[in-house]
Amino acid sequence: MTFSYTEQTVWLDVLTVEVNPMDHDLCLMHADRTTPPVGWMLDDRRAAFKLPMLPLGISQAS
Repeated sequence: MTFSYTEQTVWLDVLTVEVNPMDHDLCLMHADRTTPPVGWMLDDRRAAFKLPMLPLGISQAS
């Protein structure tokens, strides 16, 4: 999660391996429950990285 006071925006992104003191890692449960301050916008950019679910019994190796 990152945020900008000047833009009044909170961004939710997928976890990265890069260390940035301005990024705050959230587990899926907490990211899904995140609400921005009143008057701010929440931009959930995680959806662009979601992988499709495979039917049970099917592996990616097949």
